[in-house]
Amino acid sequence: MAIIYKVLSSMDIEIQRQEAIAKNLAGAPVPGFKGESVVSTDFDGYLNQYTAEGQGTVYDQNSINFEKGPVKHTGRNLDFAIGNEGFFEVTNSKGESFYTRNGRFTLSNSGELITSEGYKVEGRTGDLAFDATDNMNEIEIGADGTISVGGKEIGALKVVEFANMNNLERMSGSYFAVKRGNQNEVSELDPNQIRVMGRTLEESNISIVKEMISMIDSMRKYEMASKVLKMTDGLRSKEQSTFGG
Repeated sequence: MAIIYKVLSSMDIEIQRQEAIAKNLAGAPVPGFKGESVVSTDFDGYLNQYTAEGQGTVYDQNSINFEKGPVKHTGRNLDFAIGNEGFFEVTNSKGESFYTRNGRFTLSNSGELITSEGYKVEGRTGDLAFDATDNMNEIEIGADGTISVGGKEIGALKVVEFANMNNLERMSGSYFAVKRGNQNEVSELDPNQIRVMGRTLEESNISIVKEMISMIDSMRKYEMASKVLKMTDGLRSKEQSTFGG
């Protein structure tokens, strides 16, 4: 039975890996997207909570890789990237806060700085809104996130950090939220620690080539485990027919 537990657990892990890789490939073109990987735990330690035997590993959770992606120049006036640590803070219509490295912003009908999903981009000291007379080609961004148009200061982008990155959970695409009960771990970065760049975007930290190689590797491992399982089942059936029971 131990070999069956081991093979089945490995097949389950590969299924989880393939789902994570598929998600990574889908998110590769999204600015600020962070890849995921599967974390497994020792099967002995898991199974020995209930029995005296166990082998292999079992799926535990998906881990998000928060490493920075490469930054590219876009030339677009409302594209912003964070050059060091931190996340932009945005809020939805319900006032719920989300955090992202995706700085591809646009303007609402009222001139408010928003994301493509319609979330309001939070300012350090208030709303970030432009007048209809503002020349968007004259936008300038300071390293501390201060936005100006034609010499007129609009406000400053709010950039935050977290005491424990493990308390962030993905909500969708490149947007994250703090897990319930951990909101006090969010703190605003000191302006002197912020490095915001204009007309640039942080790309995803996904390598499509590496993900494709990982997908092929995972499919091969799953196929191999499936063959071992069928072989084991065949041997058990033969043993039962030979010795009975």
